[in-house]
Amino acid sequence: MNTPDKPANLKESPAGSSSDSGQNPLSEKLEEVQSGEHEPESTLWIGRYSARAMVGLWFLGIVEAIIILGGLIYLSTVYDDFSWSGWPAIIGLSLLGISWIYLLVLLAYRVLAFEYELTSQRLIHRRGIVFRKTERIEIIDMRDLSVSQNLLERMVNVGNIKLESSDSSDPELLVFGIHDCEEVADIFDKARIKERRKRGIQIR
Repeated sequence: MNTPDKPANLKESPAGSSSDSGQNPLSEKLEEVQSGEHEPESTLWIGRYSARAMVGLWFLGIVEAIIILGGLIYLSTVYDDFSWSGWPAIIGLSLLGISWIYLLVLLAYRVLAFEYELTSQRLIHRRGIVFRKTERIEIIDMRDLSVSQNLLERMVNVGNIKLESSDSSDPELLVFGIHDCEEVADIFDKARIKERRKRGIQIR
């Protein structure tokens, strides 16, 4: 019994092809990265909310403590029947304690809930503690950035960085409460310029 001949236009796969070797496509991508065909994404900066950003609230808390404690000490020197276990002292100390507990809880929430990571290709913004939301802005989509600080924030070297993006879904992002905000903004800007030049995009 004769076997049918192979069609003339059917070519055998060359040795070492991906279909015969069974090479994983992910391995091929890894080889491209290692060979320099694609630059690997690297982390340039990671930051969180700084306690210094609450300098205004810390100042108000200190002023409140001075007023309440000073007033109670004054009352204790003027009135012989003044008692630190009396209602005036209890109310004053309770208000002071509640205020400082609120400040500490607010600080803990902001530090834990807001995290920023800048890579060579994108800015990643994570927020939330129990339910976490992650937003990403591509570096090449960053059109402009600015730094804002009030007087107290300049004294402790902290501030906010406002990013404007060409992405309609996330046109603006406020990176707030950042220590060394001027230096961090420079890192953002240099990464943006480098990525745009690499992709041949006009720098604005």
